[in-house]
Amino acid sequence: MLDLATKTPLKCLDEWFQKYGKIVGFYLGTRPCVLIKDVDLLKRIQVTDFHNFMNRPISLERKSGKNADKKNIPVSKNLQLLRDKKWKEIRSIITPFFSTSKIKQMVPIMNTTIDSFMSKVENKCEAGEEFDIYPMYEGLTIDIIAWTAFGIQTDSQNNPNDILLRTNNILFSEEITSPVYVLAMDMFLFLYRFHLLNSPSCSCGQVGCILTKVFHLKKPT
Repeated sequence: MLDLATKTPLKCLDEWFQKYGKIVGFYLGTRPCVLIKDVDLLKRIQVTDFHNFMNRPISLERKSGKNADKKNIPVSKNLQLLRDKKWKEIRSIITPFFSTSKIKQMVPIMNTTIDSFMSKVENKCEAGEEFDIYPMYEGLTIDIIAWTAFGIQTDSQNNPNDILLRTNNILFSEEITSPVYVLAMDMFLFLYRFHLLNSPSCSCGQVGCILTKVFHLKKPT
């Protein structure tokens, strides 16, 4: 954790692999984690034996309790948080949406959004301005995901106050991805698992509410 807190993740992981080899283990708070760089082993995990590795390390879904169904929040139904049989059911439903033909249908949408991005970059270059390209990529990414995944035509590239863009900035802010936050969240989930805290619906619930509002606002009439 100290290395992750004082160095960039990529630099830290590169040093670990050079020092310890292709398989590295460490603790993220109280959770044991394994990093794997062995290509053959990764193929086994991701393809051959994937049925043994489908579950993600963190789940906000309550397993038991009298009010289990009531406590569950929308984000807990996310594919990344579902587990075992339920994950397989949902994964099998959405797989057809990512066929080659479906992805080809997204190309014109993506090209339109990318053309807008390239136009902004060209204008900056012609003006000889120094600019930060990262926020522009954020807007590009949000516009593509919103349009292709949700059918919502946003303009995050030209509107820094777009609600989806602001929500994304909250979810992936430095405060949330910092080691201190990770440790705090790890303890929070530990207490939640033993029903010592209520459902972590504060931040996740807010995001769910924001997305619901966006769908209603952007829904074509």
